[in-house]
Amino acid sequence: MRNKRDVRARRGRPTTVDAPSGPRLENLESRLLLSTVLQIGVLTEVAFTDSNGDAVTVAISGSKGKVTIEDSTAGALGNGDEILSMAITGASKNFAISVRDGNAGGSNDVALGAITSNSLIKGVYTVAGPSGTTFNLDAFTGPGFAAGGGLRVTNITGGGSGEALVLRSLDKNVVIDVLNNVSGDVTIARGFDGRLNVGGAWGGNLEVGGAFGKTGLIALHDSFIGDAHVRGNFQGMVDTWEGLTGAWTIDGSFLRGGQVIADTSVVMLTVGRGFDGIWGQNGSLTAAINGVVGVHSVINAEDLTLETGTVAGGTFTASDNLDMTVNGSVNRGTIASNAGGQLTVHGSIQKAEVAAEGTFVFNVDRDCVNSIVLIDGLFNMSVTGQVRGSTLFTTTTATEVFGATSSSKIIAYDSLDLTVNGALRGSSVAGTGVNTTAVIHGGVDRTSEFAIRNDLDLTVDGDFGGRAVVGGTGMIHVLGSVLAGAQAGGDDDVTIRIEKDLNGTVGAENLDLYVGRNVLARGTIEADNVKDLSDADIAGLYVGGYFAGRLNVQVDLTSGTGGGAAYLVLGDVKAGSMFNVLGSLGSAPALGFGGNILGTVSIGTLDTDLTVDGSIRQMVIGSEIDHAITVGGKVFSLTTGSRFVPVDALTGNFEDGAGNITGSLTTGSGYVSVLPI
Repeated sequence: MRNKRDVRARRGRPTTVDAPSGPRLENLESRLLLSTVLQIGVLTEVAFTDSNGDAVTVAISGSKGKVTIEDSTAGALGNGDEILSMAITGASKNFAISVRDGNAGGSNDVALGAITSNSLIKGVYTVAGPSGTTFNLDAFTGPGFAAGGGLRVTNITGGGSGEALVLRSLDKNVVIDVLNNVSGDVTIARGFDGRLNVGGAWGGNLEVGGAFGKTGLIALHDSFIGDAHVRGNFQGMVDTWEGLTGAWTIDGSFLRGGQVIADTSVVMLTVGRGFDGIWGQNGSLTAAINGVVGVHSVINAEDLTLETGTVAGGTFTASDNLDMTVNGSVNRGTIASNAGGQLTVHGSIQKAEVAAEGTFVFNVDRDCVNSIVLIDGLFNMSVTGQVRGSTLFTTTTATEVFGATSSSKIIAYDSLDLTVNGALRGSSVAGTGVNTTAVIHGGVDRTSEFAIRNDLDLTVDGDFGGRAVVGGTGMIHVLGSVLAGAQAGGDDDVTIRIEKDLNGTVGAENLDLYVGRNVLARGTIEADNVKDLSDADIAGLYVGGYFAGRLNVQVDLTSGTGGGAAYLVLGDVKAGSMFNVLGSLGSAPALGFGGNILGTVSIGTLDTDLTVDGSIRQMVIGSEIDHAITVGGKVFSLTTGSRFVPVDALTGNFEDGAGNITGSLTTGSGYVSVLPI
């Protein structure tokens, strides 16, 4: 049987070759054949031995179509040649090319040249020889592949043009397998809905003229080094075991279901509309999303720089540094950084969680509502609007500036520097570290609390109606009043300055108290000692108006020693009030009361001169009197530890048991009862 199929040569048509004896060129009217043609129904297979010694067979199948093959010298195939190009024309959708390496004696390296097609085909496939074969394709250009078809080669080299694949579309159920590397650009004029598998690296750009559909997939075993541009929406998947490098641009939206997963990468991502998919990578990601970020969004990177519009949910995580700017509002979502950074929200943030380690700066131009902020490190936070229903926690020094704050918790495990530019309502401030400094410009309501384990420096520009407990030293300055039911003080040295009225409870182990106006009926002062802690010229107690409340000093009430006479109460000590010092009253050259004592004043030991500008209804001094007592009005009842000897109707002396004069009493209107205890 003859092994050769004869085909009559006609003018303008090439001859055929026969295998297995090898290709052979024939004269065609004295002209050399310039190419080899395989055509369905005419010749479907050609075999030759290439320049590397590989026995190569090219075969076609399908309903119709032909392929024109040129060798490396732009001629017909012959033994010792390499394929330069294959041009497919007039092919049916089931047309396929198969290239096989039939022996193990060559270099196992077969060139496929550049393949073009003017119609949709089934595919281009390769079959390796017994020892394995590397099939190198320069590029493929054509409308694409039919469903169930595709391309299978070892490498796409990009040839001289730098183009690896140029397709009208990559349709669903189409698979392009590149076992090793792609060198060159991939251009899909319309949609990307098929699959591109690259077993090695891809060095080139990706251009998709339409959408990257939900069935679209790029799977790389190594890195993608180049830029990607999708002119429609992105809903497919890119998965690489190594990294991405370059600029990724999505003109449309990154839809739910879309995923990009990569290892070490340096990527710039731009999304023209919304984002509701998953982007996860190590390395550095700089992203700009111009629309809404949806609730299903996940964006992870080692270093994440993100600018976006409104955030409607999702998770944003940086394993290292985070730099995130939201030009709208954040409505739900989780934002986390393991090594500090900054978050800026130009709108409001609500129902969100922010967590970071290291140094972190958080700025909100409007409100922070029902959110949780957890910072393990140095924290600076500014909220221009209100803080409502939120928990703000930091372990290290924090600077926090808020508008009106309600129903919130502010906790610092180290130092806290807090400014609230409105009122504090229904909120708690807890500090367990070295120092807490707080300035509240709008007052503190009855349901708010400061629980400070160490030191507190608190200024309230308004009324204070809550509770402030200091474990260390404290400075509490209330520019308004301390309201009924309020409590302020601590277990150590606490200085409290109240510019208006005291109608709550204040106290400390050592208390320095200033009340600019009155101590009202429910005003209560409890202390072991009342003493000057801040200025040696000022008494440890000063009430600028009347005193109608309760004072209980368990030890001493002393004043500064650097000044002259100091008033304790500038107005009256009202009837029904109680002013009780169990220990000593003294230290200054003179202490005094600027009005009448209509209630009860009880002093353990008088260690200074005492002046009362008005009258004394009742006063008890438990010690002997060895100082001068001067009363501008009348003394109705004075009980002391000394014997009183009248001198006249207005004055008298105090004597000890031996009859020695130790002190004196001088009145402006006389005395009724001055008796020893």
